[in-house]
Amino acid sequence: MDASLFEVLGKYAGLAGLSVGLLLVLINGLLKLNIFTKITPEKTYSFLRQLMYLTFAIGIVGIIAWLAINVKKQASTSITGRVADSSTKQAIDDAEITLSGRSETARTDGAGNFDLSFHPPIPAETLHLFISKVGFEPFNRLVGVGEHLEAEIVPAKTSVNPPAPAPEKKLVPTSEVYTSDDVASGSCADMGAWSTVCTPDKPPGWTIINAQFNLTGDRAGCAYANCEPLGTATASKACYRFRTQGHSEECGHSGNTGIHYSKGVLNVVWSHPE
Repeated sequence: MDASLFEVLGKYAGLAGLSVGLLLVLINGLLKLNIFTKITPEKTYSFLRQLMYLTFAIGIVGIIAWLAINVKKQASTSITGRVADSSTKQAIDDAEITLSGRSETARTDGAGNFDLSFHPPIPAETLHLFISKVGFEPFNRLVGVGEHLEAEIVPAKTSVNPPAPAPEKKLVPTSEVYTSDDVASGSCADMGAWSTVCTPDKPPGWTIINAQFNLTGDRAGCAYANCEPLGTATASKACYRFRTQGHSEECGHSGNTGIHYSKGVLNVVWSHPE
């Protein structure tokens, strides 16, 4: 059996038990006062019936109060509303309802109604509610939890004579080479300082098709060097950095430090409007 049914039955049983208990307490008090021997049986039965009616009334009032609290609790965990066309006043179905900073969503039914229920934690502050539907302007309104919203969304404006599409521009490739200055290696077996080669800033529309980096000079080919991209390459920017190692076999001969010089070379193929 569903646990929620046990919860409801338990609440009703509790209210009924409270009412019966109150009735029994009253009857016990009257019996102690011995008042039933002083009145006729008809009046006694009438008095007991009135006590029963009072007990039932207390139980009914308790049930109504519980229902009211439960309905209020349910209403406080959702936002409801209706969405209509601002020009025709007709209901809008399948409109998407979203909230800023929340994952809950809802869609309107055939009558334009929606019920967006919250998952814990329930927000205490107002939120931006968004309504979106193809063919209509976006709708944005601040709402609070438990609020009912009557929203009218505006049809999107359409152009009678849409502008003709601009002619496509022909793209052509261009190869360019960017070279660093001579960069010294470290002495002996040490690595030298890092040096960088980057593409220059290009006009809008220029994009990189291919980029390759290498070294020329005493340490050509990156065999005795660290060569790596610098940062994340984009469609319009590429950077590489490198550092080279000294020649350890030459180090110490006739005061030779083993320092060699190399250049970083960045070959780039651009695509750009003709």
